[in-house]
Amino acid sequence: MTDRLLCVLDHPTQYDPPLWRAMERSCEVKPHVLYLRSTAPDDPEIEQAVGWQGDTNSYLTQSVALSDIADSIVSLTPRPLAVLTAGWTRPSTVQAMLGSRRAGIPVIQPSDKTLNERSPTGLARTALTVFHASRIRSVQGFFTTGLLGTNALRSIGASAEHIVPGLYPIDVNHWQTQRAAFRSRSLSYRQTLGGKFIVLAVSKWSERENPLQVVDAFAELLLTCPESRLVYVGDGPLRDRVRRRIKARKLEPFVTLPGYVPYDELPLYYGCADVFVHAPECEPWGISVLEAMASSVPVIANTTVGAAADLVIPGITGDLSYAGSSSSLAAALRRMHTWMEHRPLGANALERVRRFDVHKAAENLQDLCWKLTSGKPAHDDFSKILISDLRNAFGRWPT
Repeated sequence: MTDRLLCVLDHPTQYDPPLWRAMERSCEVKPHVLYLRSTAPDDPEIEQAVGWQGDTNSYLTQSVALSDIADSIVSLTPRPLAVLTAGWTRPSTVQAMLGSRRAGIPVIQPSDKTLNERSPTGLARTALTVFHASRIRSVQGFFTTGLLGTNALRSIGASAEHIVPGLYPIDVNHWQTQRAAFRSRSLSYRQTLGGKFIVLAVSKWSERENPLQVVDAFAELLLTCPESRLVYVGDGPLRDRVRRRIKARKLEPFVTLPGYVPYDELPLYYGCADVFVHAPECEPWGISVLEAMASSVPVIANTTVGAAADLVIPGITGDLSYAGSSSSLAAALRRMHTWMEHRPLGANALERVRRFDVHKAAENLQDLCWKLTSGKPAHDDFSKILISDLRNAFGRWPT
């Protein structure tokens, strides 16, 4: 009899179908996925529909009505080892947790929360910590991003034994295959750019993604590295401000703006880059960092990017900069320009990102399902959480 992980989700994203396929192909625990809808909604930040690869032919999927979720879990045969459901306030999550409780099945909650998000101060922050610590007691296991996600869950009492990384993984072999398939097109595109040091950014042009820091940093880089070129893939509500800033700083000959690019075409741009830049004000994870590194491209990321804590090692796999500081980002770009001549940054980046490969994430999730059958406590005592929080200057979530 096959062990199953039941996944109850609103719709497919670019992150989860590769994970379910990896579990189906290489794990003893197989995914059984219930979707409320078969396609993702429009993305409001880029103001258009986004199409993700969502092949469901290689693993078990079903469509389910919201009102049927709880009953479906209770009546499911064979009984799954665990139920994974995302979000706290979504109706589908509420129904999945109700059904899981009725059936006595442990719940796994994905979480990308980090400690660098803004929060109240003083006693209000302590109250928020206690609130989160109370809320997570309805969950037995946690599937998070990496170091910062784990620290956030530990800070509100989740047991380290019941937390595994791998949320938002990357299929490294897929990106390497795509890099090879796009190689001739990428080389041709690079030649049209006319530069020797190609800087790539891929993001939504929104306040959170901070595209103006990238433009201003590149303008500073040009002062000492005139052979540099910037390719900035993206679109969003700040498009007019981005274009005005490029014009004001007389960067038009050095900057290429392809606009929104379909997901399947991104390997073309990763393949032509010397360095990838990701500079949001706050980013719990940053999947584009993993995509670039899986394409053998070193990364400069702001310290506010969650993936940077696990993947970006200055001088080894890339470099770090500070949010809001174009001078900091420009300095990192200049260092990268120098390092590229004699350090294997791309190869190092590829090796580092393999720890977040989709097959590793699938194994982690399988291990968590097995751990949940042990019946060990999933949370620290409330007294321990509260005392630790009060000792840490009324809270552990800094502003």
